[in-house]
Amino acid sequence: MFLEKHDIPHGQKFENTKPKLENYGFPEKILGTEIKNIDFLKIRLMEIINSLNGKSSEITITYVVPWDSSSISVKDKIDLIYSQAVMQSVEDIESAYCAMYKWLRPGGIISHQMDFKSFEMTNEWNGHRYISNNFWRLLLHGYKYSINRLPVSAHINAIQNAGFKIKNVKPVYLENNFGSKPVKVKDYNFQKDDHITSSVLIQAVK
Repeated sequence: MFLEKHDIPHGQKFENTKPKLENYGFPEKILGTEIKNIDFLKIRLMEIINSLNGKSSEITITYVVPWDSSSISVKDKIDLIYSQAVMQSVEDIESAYCAMYKWLRPGGIISHQMDFKSFEMTNEWNGHRYISNNFWRLLLHGYKYSINRLPVSAHINAIQNAGFKIKNVKPVYLENNFGSKPVKVKDYNFQKDDHITSSVLIQAVK
């Protein structure tokens, strides 16, 4: 489970993972490779397992639902908020990013990877954006999680409007086979790169 070098798993085994990173060495430079640090990681893992199993632990893991409840008292307390292929399924991204800004301490970070593809509901990766709103609602019937159909620029704008300073944007591009055909996503004007950005990693600081 623990490698001599604490690199993020990558290479041929995960060649389809995107966006590609310039350096997969994290967290080696922070943790080092000494045996004592490997022992620390093993102890930390056991603490996490104990917390998840409801046993005594110095680590507290809390499941908060609903996440936007006014009773959540985490203002200015969190160091990092991250997600993988989540934000494209959040209906109200503006409220979500504003809540994250409130939760984070000054200098706190958000890191979100988003997938803008249709999840095989259409033949083209971005075909869901060219479906009428009524037909789209019909397609989503029975799906536990929807897709908000918003493009990368909508997320960038919402993150900045919440007060964050964006530090890193790593897009992944795919060809748009619809050419200049207008999208049918209601109440949002797509920008040029929105039509070819199939996924993105966005990192920002409070």
